[in-house]
Amino acid sequence: FMKRGHSKLYVRNNHFANIDEGSFVNDVAFARHDGAEAYGTVVTEGDAEVIVWDWQALREYLKSRPDMDRNMRFCFTQHLVKGLMQQREAAHLKHLKTGEEDWTAVAGGEGGITVASVGADV
Repeated sequence: FMKRGHSKLYVRNNHFANIDEGSFVNDVAFARHDGAEAYGTVVTEGDAEVIVWDWQALREYLKSRPDMDRNMRFCFTQHLVKGLMQQREAAHLKHLKTGEEDWTAVAGGEGGITVASVGADV
């Protein structure tokens, strides 16, 4: 968890994501329970303050703390949505710069936005 500072995630030497304050690294793999092994390199930009957990110990710790587990999942979801919106904005800016197809405008819905319900009852 990036408590203070900024960094970048590189996968196979390619910039993959920005990690800003309040961001997690590898949160999707942790939330999906399919392992949380490292898959890239995180490079900080200047000083940073981070919180690092052993993912197995954290998962075990959260088993007996359902409120904290729920709050962690909320944070993961919020972080994921923020990342998706950043990707959408980057794709739109690339379209404006290069003229390539703007998938954000053809992805569906008004202005490229599609609202969908997701859950066990859907």
